[in-house]
Amino acid sequence: MPRSKKPLGTIDVELLIADQPTRNNRVYPKPLIEKLAADINTKPITIEEVSPLERKLKKVPVCYSWPEHAMATSTKAEVVDNRLMVSFDIKNNKYGTLLKKSIEAGVGFMPVGIGDEDENGVVTDYTVSYVAIDAGGNGTN
Repeated sequence: MPRSKKPLGTIDVELLIADQPTRNNRVYPKPLIEKLAADINTKPITIEEVSPLERKLKKVPVCYSWPEHAMATSTKAEVVDNRLMVSFDIKNNKYGTLLKKSIEAGVGFMPVGIGDEDENGVVTDYTVSYVAIDAGGNGTN
């Protein structure tokens, strides 16, 4: 059986802030943020590139994880000062190397998932599929 490669490093990502509007004007209440942390601790998530064209060619919807292209895998999630903080091990593969270079370039991160919101933009249910590199922003939603 092949040995698992040592991670290239770790990264802590601020994924969401409870009760604050995101760039998309969605608000994630603190109880939902706490549920997301528990869910991530039960079922780890990954950091991936969105790559809409490649996903379309391979028939992988943007809202779903593509584990074969994972750059990092979550190891812990917790709510700290109303912030959903997620720790990741950076994979020792070509995608992990790309992530390290992206971090050095100052990219941010945003959650990608499936959920519901009410008429006021308050998210009532949400499941994080993966975390995407946010090349156009400084992160957090």
